[in-house]
Order: sequence, then C-alpha cells, then structure tokens
Amino acid sequence: MMNQGLVSFIVPIYKAERYIHKCIDSLLAQTYTDIEVILVDDGSPDNCGVICDDYAARDKRVKVIHQQNGGVSAARNRGLSYAAGEYVAFVDADDLVTKDYIEELFDNHADLVIGGYKDTGNHTFALSEEQYVGKEALIEFYSTHFHRLYSTVPWGKLYKWSIIQENKLSFDTRIRLGEDLVFNLRYLQYCSEIRLVNATNYLYTTYSCTEERYNLRIEEIRYTLEQMKEHVSVLSEKWNINLSCKDSSAIVLATYPMKKILSDSREYEILYAQYVIGENSANLYERLYSDNICSPVIRGIRLVKMYVKSGQYVKALHMMRKVKKKYGKIMPSIHFSRYDKVVALLCRCFF
Repeated sequence: MMNQGLVSFIVPIYKAERYIHKCIDSLLAQTYTDIEVILVDDGSPDNCGVICDDYAARDKRVKVIHQQNGGVSAARNRGLSYAAGEYVAFVDADDLVTKDYIEELFDNHADLVIGGYKDTGNHTFALSEEQYVGKEALIEFYSTHFHRLYSTVPWGKLYKWSIIQENKLSFDTRIRLGEDLVFNLRYLQYCSEIRLVNATNYLYTTYSCTEERYNLRIEEIRYTLEQMKEHVSVLSEKWNINLSCKDSSAIVLATYPMKKILSDSREYEILYAQYVIGENSANLYERLYSDNICSPVIRGIRLVKMYVKSGQYVKALHMMRKVKKKYGKIMPSIHFSRYDKVVALLCRCFF
C-alpha cells in the first residue's frame, strides 16, 4: 500500500536488553515505510540506552529519549511529546511485530484500529473484521469488547495523534497497572469510528503472574478502580446509557496481594462488593469464592501452579498450606477447572 501519513512508534524501555534488538528490528522492517521510532530509555540500568543510541546513529527514523526512571506511563507520555506522526502506535520493548503490522492496521478513517495478537504461550487471539460507527455501534463495541485484553492494552492499535493532542490525553503516572485501560477509556470518549481487523501481527510476551510482578499497594488498586469508575461514568453520560465496568474492575482487583488476603481479607471483600457486585451485595461470599477471576481460593491455587512451573517448590508448598488453612472448609463448594482441581485436591488431602 502507499504511505498515507507518518506513524510514530513509541517504545518505553526499561530492563529489556534481552528483547530490545528484536523489537526495534521488527519496527524498522515495516513494509509501511513512513514511520518514526521513538525509543524512551526510562533510566534503564542495563545496556538499553547504549543499544538505542546505536540504532539512532544508523537509522535517521530512530529518535532516542533518555530520562530518569519514572515508570511506563511517564515514558509513554514523554514519547507522545516528541511524536510528529499523524498516527501513534505503542509497542512494549519485550514484544515485536510482523513486517506488515502497520499495513494491516492502517485505516485513515477510523479513530481507533484494533488488531489481534499472538503470545509467547503459543496462543492466537484473532478478531473478526468489524466496524463501529456512531453512538449505538460504539455502545455495542464497549459492551462486547472492552473488557478483553486486546481492547484495554495500548499495543496492537493505531491511534489518531490529533485526538490525543487536541484533548490533552496522557497516561496517568499514578497508576502502575491499568493505566492503559484508563487511557483507552478516556480516548474512547472522543471516538466516532472504531475498526477491528483480522490480523494477528503483534507478538506479546506473557508473564505467569501479574500480581507478583507488580506487588501493588492497596491504595494503588483503589485509585485505579476509582479512575475507571469515573471515566465509565463520563461515557455513560455521553452516550446516555448506564455502562458497567465490573469485568474490568474484577481484573484489576485480582492484583490485590494474596499475602494480604491470607492475613486479613476484609478490605478485599469490601472492594469486591463495592466495585464488582455493586449496590446489591447479597450472597457476597458465595459470589466471591466462585468468581473465576477474583476468588482468593482459585487465585491461591494458580499461584501454586505458577511456583511449581517455575521450580519454586518450597513457595508452592507454603502457599498450599496457607490456602488449606484459611479456605479448606469451603473448597468442596467451589467449582474448579480441571487443572485447578488437581491442586485443590492435593491441598485438601495432604495439608
């Protein structure tokens, strides 16, 4: 296809030395050649900064920004401040794209284009070709897609720079997990047309346990939930309909540290009642313990599986004992998946 406008790739970089070469190479190999690649070295303590400078010296399409570590939101915001393109595409430093990534995404009419992806666990998430134009269609898009990973993350998409610039949109630096979801909620307020494309040209690096990776404070989780609630309220008012963000709230709430739940679960239960169940909190415990995303029992068992898979057998045994001690009596009443059921039975029988 002919180039139809400059696309700015924005890549926040921190401790990604083992991935960064493949990531940058994949961006520079695009069949759509009217691009710039903005690499934001977020105070990375490894050789990422040097690697980025080397690429910039060899290819004029590459811009490098060095800054003190401020987190992924601050890095993306800094990249946005340097972007010169008509379109923006965010890419994480440990991911990569196929050479026809932008060519497959490009649509100069849609305000937001979303593609599918493949992950490092050999899973493929393909979307059907869909186009959502006007209020009623956008409501359908939100209800059908917005609680899915491909809609809430910043990668796998093509944004219009004019919408970001004119409405002063940025990533909230106070949020460490869920900042992309909040950004997309704000961006959605200014969209008239969204398109889904049947392309899986983004390769996403998965992590086995988000909870342990981020170790969020409870105050951070509550703040994120409040921001989601606030921006969904704005959309509800704009579209004159009562929208829900319970599914997305459950995903954020599931990052609440298990060690705190096992010592005192009261606040976790309060947050679940407030942000997931809503006004009608009847049967709170029955709903919480059967919730496939938020159930503390199911979450504990998945942590056990993660520890076993990564060879952390002592941690796995400790977690099994803790789950059995706190939730052993109610385990028989919980519906487990086939693979979770094996660990649940081990907990009940041997600890």
